[in-house]
Amino acid sequence: MPKHRPDPTTGLLTERAFLERLERGMERADWDQRWYSVIICAPQHLPGEGVADIVQVAADCVRKLIREQDITGWLDGDVLAIGLPDTGPDGARVFAFRAQSDLRMCSYKLRSTIWEASHATLPEDGETWREVLDAAIESVKTRRQRFADPPARQPLPVHLAP
Repeated sequence: MPKHRPDPTTGLLTERAFLERLERGMERADWDQRWYSVIICAPQHLPGEGVADIVQVAADCVRKLIREQDITGWLDGDVLAIGLPDTGPDGARVFAFRAQSDLRMCSYKLRSTIWEASHATLPEDGETWREVLDAAIESVKTRRQRFADPPARQPLPVHLAP
């Protein structure tokens, strides 16, 4: 099996390489009845803006958080994905929170970008690697949508109205 080279810009795996390694790792975890979590980090940025200039900063930031056995890659050009072998739902939740916080701190200087992070775990959130990945992606999309569509402002109660 050919060894995949990382993306030269970020040092992270390309989408194809990430998905292949994720599939192998999760199938092995399923066979051995071990946990495997996936973290998805997605930027929420201003309409019409790309994220090319924050990609390197985000890659450097996440590289500081991962263990040697973890895998990282870019999906769909702007979604950062992290595979965490032997990590259950509680560990994944903590990692997602930490990654989101660190990504926000690392990229705030570049532009108005808010990162959202979410997680899903085998076997809790799916029976296959694809189901777990899709659950994590769907969860982060829901979080991004809440940011993009804030709730409508409610009128002040009569006793507080000016």
